[in-house]
Amino acid sequence: MVQIRRDLLQAKIVVLMAMRAAHCVEVLPLLFLLGELRLVTADRHRAPNQGSKHCELETQKVSRAPCDAAPREASRAASHVLNLAAGLVRQLRYAGNMILPTLDQIEDAQAIVYRSMPPTPQYSWPLINQRLGLEAWVKHENHTPVGAFKLRGALVYLEWLKRTESGLVGVVAATRGNHGQGVGMAARLLGLKAAIVVPKGNSIEKNLAMRALEVELIEFGYDFQESLVYARTLAGNRDWAMIDSFHQRLVMGTSTYALEFFRGAPKLDAIYVPIGLGSSICGVAAVRNALDLNTEIVGVVASQSPSYALSFRQKTIVEAPAGTAIADGLACRTPHPTAMDVIWKNVSRVVEVSDVEIAEAMRAYYQDTHNVAEGAAAAPLAAAMRESSAMQGKRIGLVLTGSNVDSGVLARVLTGSFGQ
Repeated sequence: MVQIRRDLLQAKIVVLMAMRAAHCVEVLPLLFLLGELRLVTADRHRAPNQGSKHCELETQKVSRAPCDAAPREASRAASHVLNLAAGLVRQLRYAGNMILPTLDQIEDAQAIVYRSMPPTPQYSWPLINQRLGLEAWVKHENHTPVGAFKLRGALVYLEWLKRTESGLVGVVAATRGNHGQGVGMAARLLGLKAAIVVPKGNSIEKNLAMRALEVELIEFGYDFQESLVYARTLAGNRDWAMIDSFHQRLVMGTSTYALEFFRGAPKLDAIYVPIGLGSSICGVAAVRNALDLNTEIVGVVASQSPSYALSFRQKTIVEAPAGTAIADGLACRTPHPTAMDVIWKNVSRVVEVSDVEIAEAMRAYYQDTHNVAEGAAAAPLAAAMRESSAMQGKRIGLVLTGSNVDSGVLARVLTGSFGQ
C-alpha cells in the first residue's frame, strides 16, 4: 500500500510539472482535491491569442483510491494516473524548454522533405574565399523550389498535422513572404487549403509568388504583428490549423539542411547563421549536438533589428524595434522565448551587422558566385567579412537562407545606391 501511494504521488508530481510548464498549474491542486484530474492537452496551433503556450480544458476523471481501498483498485488508479500523465507529457508541444530533435528524428524529417525536393548543394567559392582570406563553405538554401529554406519546415510540420489531426481542412499563416511560400507549397502538395495573411503594402513580387501557389492571400494590418493577430483569429473562426513561424516541427525541418551541410562539407570550425525568429539556428544547434561536433555557432542579426542580440547579451527577453530596411527575414521585434533558450545554451555569440554591410554582402554574393541573396541570407557573409581577420586559419560555414529579394531592391544593391 505504501508503494501504491508513492506511485500515485509520483503520477501527480509528473502531471503537476507538465501543467506548470504549460502555465496551467493554478488549477491542478484544486482538481486533485476534488478527486478529478483535468488534463490540458490543446495544441499550440489552436491558440487564438497566445504565442508558444495555450491551454484548453479536456476533462478526464481519475477516482482517488481511499486509504482503505483494496490494493488492486489502488494499483489500477495509480497506473491510470501515470498513463494519463505520460499522455499529457507527450501531447504538450512546449512544456518549458524545447527538446531539440534527435539524429533519428532529423533523418526521418529528411525522408519527408526529399519527397518534394532534393538536397541543396554546399560549395566553397574561390572568390568568396579570396575576399575573406579563409576557406568558407556556403549552404545554398536559395536552391529550394520556393527559393528559401522555409519549405523544409513547412513540409515536416504540415505532414505531421495531416497525419495527427483527423479532418484537417486547411492552414493559416502570417508572413512577409518566405514562410508563406513554404506553407503554401506544402499545403498544395498535401492537399490542404491555405490562407496566408500579409501586411498591407507587402512585396508585390512575394505576393505574386504566393498566389501562384494557389493560396488565399489576405492583406490585413500595417505591420506583421497586426497580420499575425488577424491570422490567429481567422484560424480559430475556420477551425483551421495556425502555422506560426516557430514550432518544434519547423525546427525538425530546418535541421535537415544543417545535416546535409555538416555531412557534405569538410569539418567546420564555425558556422554563421541568420536569426529571424529562430527555427534555422535551432536546427543547426540540433545537428551540431546530434553529431557531437565542436563547431562554433555564430548567430547574425541586423543591427537595426537587435532584439535577439540584446536578449543574448542580457540573458533575458528584450524587445527592440525591427527597423531593418533590407532584411525582412531578420525583422523581429520580440524574440521567441523557446528559441532564445536554445540560443543561450548553444550559440557562442551574436553578431550585429548594419543594412549597409548586408547590402555589401548581397553584392559580394552576386559578384563572386552569381547567386542572388536576399538581405537575411547575406547577413552571415556580412558578419564573416567583419570578423575575417579574427577567423584567419579557420574553415567556416555560411548559411545562404534564401534569394527572395524584390528586383528593385536588388537593382539598388548592385548599383551601390541602396541607402543613399
